[in-house]
Amino acid sequence: MDYSNPDLSNRHQIISRFFEAVLEIAEEYGGSGLVEKYTEIKRVREQYMQVRWQQASSEQEKIFYREIDYDHLMMLIRAQLAESFPALVKAQIAITGVCLQFGEYRKAESLITYLKKTMDEDHPALFAEVLMTEGKWAFLTNDFPLSETAYSQALSLFEEQQDVYGQFRAHNNLGIALQECWEIEKGKQHFLRAQELLDELDSDLEGLIQQSLLVQMNLGIIDGMQGWTEEAAEIFARVLREKERMDRETQVTILINQGLVYRYLEQYDHAIASLTGALTLAREVQNQRLVGSCILALAEVRIYQGAFDQAEKQVWEAFNIFSQLYDRVNLAEAYRVFGVLYREQGDLEMANSDLHISLNISQEYGDLAELLEVYYDLSLLAEKQQDPAQQKTYLEQALSYAESMKATPRIKHIQEHLARIKH
Repeated sequence: MDYSNPDLSNRHQIISRFFEAVLEIAEEYGGSGLVEKYTEIKRVREQYMQVRWQQASSEQEKIFYREIDYDHLMMLIRAQLAESFPALVKAQIAITGVCLQFGEYRKAESLITYLKKTMDEDHPALFAEVLMTEGKWAFLTNDFPLSETAYSQALSLFEEQQDVYGQFRAHNNLGIALQECWEIEKGKQHFLRAQELLDELDSDLEGLIQQSLLVQMNLGIIDGMQGWTEEAAEIFARVLREKERMDRETQVTILINQGLVYRYLEQYDHAIASLTGALTLAREVQNQRLVGSCILALAEVRIYQGAFDQAEKQVWEAFNIFSQLYDRVNLAEAYRVFGVLYREQGDLEMANSDLHISLNISQEYGDLAELLEVYYDLSLLAEKQQDPAQQKTYLEQALSYAESMKATPRIKHIQEHLARIKH
């Protein structure tokens, strides 16, 4: 495995970069004096800690000791900005964003809880931003109903404040949350409403073009989920022509979805190109979830290319990342890809085991798209097992989820597959 770039295999490096990012926010809002104070106390503490550090019995123990730096810095930020409530809230929102980027979800949760407790009715605009941050945290921790609730509350506040840009952002994010709650058509309506709001916004507004591209990307993702793969591919190609106008994390998300669409179209070389580009960018921005998603998508393409050894290494790498993030939704996808790998290698018992593990986790979260994929993969396994009755059962289950998603092309494909089964 290539661990030359920072990922979860080098926890100390990630923690160092996390602290660097938090320090930048501390300096932006609290000035250089705050950072100097932090650095001096840190230096003295490290002298006291030197022996204990050397005697630490495990890497995990050393990581626990480094948590002192975060607690120390947060104490200084809150003390320094105590007299400026808006600045204090904005700084902590920014730090929460860094926590989410680096997979520090418990820290993010703690900050969001603190912020919600300290908010009051005099700062509705700030509270709306806190709710937007809560929505993102809930989404990344797979609590999609909470994400929907937070974004809906933020939208209401933006509407009360007549903040069109805030409404635009909330509609877009709410559409994404509803997508994961499998209210796909409802989510699509929020994306379309976001597009309508674009006409009311100042075309010179910073970041507006990227936000517009995000809406187009999300509509493309819905097309891909529903099986309109060629249409989705066209949208992603069009949006990527404007890639210099968007941040790298957005580019990664588009490239991953483009790669997935190419995989469905069996254009494997194009899929590899998109996903390899996505992985490079994901490692540059140090977003562990995106790194894992890129690697896992690459692994499945490698399976269909027959590169089983390479695919197995990549699935394990992704599995390790999602395990450390405790990302159960993406772990379900990893188990599914393991099942596909074993099926294609001819180990049907292992394939059956891992596909059913994926099925079990996906049922816990009500993940319709993953359930559709797993049942379809199980039907292919049953076909290899020469069990047409079981194959038919799995295809009928897959069909029910495709119908729930209004995935017309997928419905047609599954119906054709069902018609070919010999009874």
